[in-house]
Amino acid sequence: DLHSPRDAVQCMALSAMANIGGPELCTALVDDVKQLVMSREPMVRKKAALCMLRILRVKPSLVNVSEWASPLLTLLDDKHGIVSLAVVSFMQGLVDIDPKPFEYAVPHLILHLTRLS
Repeated sequence: DLHSPRDAVQCMALSAMANIGGPELCTALVDDVKQLVMSREPMVRKKAALCMLRILRVKPSLVNVSEWASPLLTLLDDKHGIVSLAVVSFMQGLVDIDPKPFEYAVPHLILHLTRLS
């Protein structure tokens, strides 16, 4: 379902994985979810970012914190607020594990969060 051409089907699959996915499912699908974080559809990007947060919580060894800093900063500037909020949640989970890769991003993050208020 994650490879479906229909965005609604992808969103349903991501929601299911985020809600009931265990360590085995996370291991099997982490690469597919990583690709969907950069999808063209905002709702898919949002759900994929939240699904990555779930994967991070269930099996942190599957997520390389340092590889996410740059892509997530790009997604912070997304024109869709739902994507930005999901990205901030995912970033918070990553920073809890290792804040070092995100230290250079603090000014950008502060600027972005002040624009949201």
